[in-house]
Parts: sequence; structure tokens; C-alpha cells
Amino acid sequence: MKSRVIALLITAVAVTTLLSACGDDDSTATPDAATAAGTKEPGDTTATDQATGPVITAPALADPQLDEQLTEVARGDLGEVEIPVGGVYYIDPATLAAQAGDVPSCDNFQFAFAWQVADPYPPDAASLEWELQRDGGNVTLSRDPAGEQSVGCDSLQAANQGDAPITLSIKYAIGGLP
Repeated sequence: MKSRVIALLITAVAVTTLLSACGDDDSTATPDAATAAGTKEPGDTTATDQATGPVITAPALADPQLDEQLTEVARGDLGEVEIPVGGVYYIDPATLAAQAGDVPSCDNFQFAFAWQVADPYPPDAASLEWELQRDGGNVTLSRDPAGEQSVGCDSLQAANQGDAPITLSIKYAIGGLP
């Protein structure tokens, strides 16, 4: 008898919850009064993993912008680069320009690039450092998991200083004075 009463109470609670979720016949409700449920940040996408449930993925990476007075020489996407713990990924802007067939003088050269730690995402525990190699030493450009920077001809490196491997998405644009 006691289990039957509990079952009826559970059913009553479930029906009441369902009715309140569906709304009642209140004609004063307007679409503006609705609240968003399960919203996400613009650009974020979700997928569902059978074992763990919803997984948030990184937003689409924006195209880097060149200074207005420059002529675009090349634009590209380096895709997703995996950097192991303690690993470094190198970029040589002059080589990328040469592959495009046009190398502006270093005096008139701009390499704009955008990056985003795509895995893990959100990148709360990721520790990424961008450095510029200049005059035999390294200059730190950024320690952010996402961003955009512009540099000259100098070589760059992305160093994973965290405790786990990371996957980095990178896009670039190369420009020079006409």
C-alpha cells in the first residue's frame, strides 16, 4: 500500500511538472516573456558524446585583419596543430610569403595571425605562450588561449607550457606596402 501511494505521488509531481513546463492556458503570456533554456555563447557549438553528454567546441576562428594601407599578399589557414606538453610549434612568416610567390621587403611586411585553443575547450587549464624570435632572444607576445597579433618578418613560436596536450587553430594574412 505504501509503495502505491509513493508511486501516485511521483506520478502527480511528474504531471504537475509537465503541465507547468508546457504552460497553462494563460492568455496573458507573450513570446517576449519566454526564457531561454540551454543557451550558449555566440559561435560556440555543441556536440553530444555518447559517454559524457554535451560537449562544447571552440567558436569559429575569425580571419585576421591587415592594416588598411597594406596590400594582401597571402591568406591561409594552418588548420589544427597539435602541440604536446612542453612542445613548440614554429611559424616562419617569410617562408609562408615565399610559398605564395611574393615576399615583401621586411621593412614593409606584416604577418597578422589569429589563434584559438580548440582542444581542450573551454581552454581554462591550457597554458599557451606566443613568442617572437628577435635578435637571438625571445619576446613574449601573448599568454592568451585565443587572440590576434600582427608582427613583421620575425619567426614565431607557440609553446605549450601546460600539463596536457593542446590543439591550436591558426589563420593568417600577409601584407605589404604596394
